[in-house]
Amino acid sequence: MIRSREATVGRGAGDLVDSVRSAVDGRGSWLLVGLTVTFFYVAWTWLTLMQASAQDFIHVGRFFVERGHASQTISGFTGYRFDGNIGYDGEFNYFIALDPTHAAPYIDYPAYRYTRILYPMMAGILGGHDPVMVANALIAINLVMIALGIAVLGAWLRRKGATAWLAAVYGFYPGVYVALQRDTSEIVACSLVIIAIYLYDFGPRGRLYLSALVFALAALSRETILVFAYVWSFGFLLAGDGAWSARIRANWPRFVLFLAIAFGPLLAWKVFLYVWLGSLGLQGVLSPIPFGGLHYLVRHEVEVEQMRTVVVPALLGAGAAIFAIWKGVRRLEVWALLINGILYMAFLSPASFDDFTSSARVTVPVALAAVLAAPYLTQRARLWFWAAAALWLTPMIVWILLPVEAGLQGVVLHRL
Repeated sequence: MIRSREATVGRGAGDLVDSVRSAVDGRGSWLLVGLTVTFFYVAWTWLTLMQASAQDFIHVGRFFVERGHASQTISGFTGYRFDGNIGYDGEFNYFIALDPTHAAPYIDYPAYRYTRILYPMMAGILGGHDPVMVANALIAINLVMIALGIAVLGAWLRRKGATAWLAAVYGFYPGVYVALQRDTSEIVACSLVIIAIYLYDFGPRGRLYLSALVFALAALSRETILVFAYVWSFGFLLAGDGAWSARIRANWPRFVLFLAIAFGPLLAWKVFLYVWLGSLGLQGVLSPIPFGGLHYLVRHEVEVEQMRTVVVPALLGAGAAIFAIWKGVRRLEVWALLINGILYMAFLSPASFDDFTSSARVTVPVALAAVLAAPYLTQRARLWFWAAAALWLTPMIVWILLPVEAGLQGVVLHRL
């Protein structure tokens, strides 16, 4: 049986008191863990921008800027810091944010890129569609969403009886760092999923609608994130006691409503894109051929960093979920870990294994699912989780923790 024991209505004022108390509890403060993780990312960003530009986060390719002439805002800007001829995915978020109605000629797969409209739309509004301000807005949004996501995840973990500091294990997944570096949408999508799950378990009256609505927003940042919404919908379908058939008959209207709210906006947006651009934008990161991506990785020169930091941790996470389910743990969180692990390892496209930056950021949902499942894993399965976490946390010591320490030390000494 799939269970989400906390999926009940009615929390009251006592929950607010508990939340405030857990925010200031030094040993397990969700506020402190959020501030700690955010501090390192903000410090790294600040130190980087002291020697670079917000344009360097976008990785604009010369080819895509020069191939279109539909937008004076995009073509007329002279402040690009080109990163080769092709650039990186963040450039498409930038173009859409600058001129959403005329950006299509500057984009490789317009309908596919426009599917993830929320992040560039937020940056465009915040930056006033100005090339300089939008570049800064893309960074600022990711930093704010890191802070919000880690804090809410920490609060969720506390209310599940686990330490809030587990949220830092997700926060320092290398894919989060890569997404910040390159202005991509994974941070926004996963933070919204965290909020949706918190609302699902601990939200006020109407939490069904609120949680599904936030899942819908997450899907408009990255459509594959709807795996979480699909898994959590079964918490409604199978809620209660008695035989499965009786519960399904009683709960199917709420189940259908939840899915309609969570999936509906993305489907409607896809229809609009088809009418406008003539495509549904189904070029995504997933492949219908099982293990095609892993086969591509092995067949070519295996990049050790991808194997150590992305592939092996994901397989360990899936293995931990299988072991926990075999031992009778039938939690939504554990099923989410298993499904995400299988989805991203068995069906991730070969293109996503071209380099570490692609596979790391695409698999951020696997790391999130692992942390969500951690409080419910059996003792042996939890060893698998910590082995996976150690593999992805170790390089972050060199990539962000030590550089931030050295950089801040240098700034202080310089000013002295």
